[in-house]
Amino acid sequence: IPVRSYANGIWTGDLPDPLKDLSFLEEQCIARARSTKCMFKLELGPTGQYASCGNVCILPQDPSPLSTCLPPPLSQLHDEICVILVGSPDTEVTIDTLVKTPLLVHRSKIIEALTWLKLHNPLY
Repeated sequence: IPVRSYANGIWTGDLPDPLKDLSFLEEQCIARARSTKCMFKLELGPTGQYASCGNVCILPQDPSPLSTCLPPPLSQLHDEICVILVGSPDTEVTIDTLVKTPLLVHRSKIIEALTWLKLHNPLY
């Protein structure tokens, strides 16, 4: 049986609560690997069927030091501010620019997900 196959006992079935409501960015933070340059192009082949072609590179990623570099808990955030970069000094700042949501992750969700994964998944 291949080490990372369905039969290796790592499959959890339905997602457990700590992993259920993670945002895309939170999932990327705890992932053991990440993909880069995922480009696919659909082309009409000689038989009249569509085929996909592309290039995907999977890179290993170690999420273990993440818990030491995440922002501190709310009780320690007495002097923190949120900065949204809007462009160069020549760019006019409009209401559309200011209402864009910054990329945020929830520290507690990441810690909870990593704790669950460490207890239930031998790859963590």
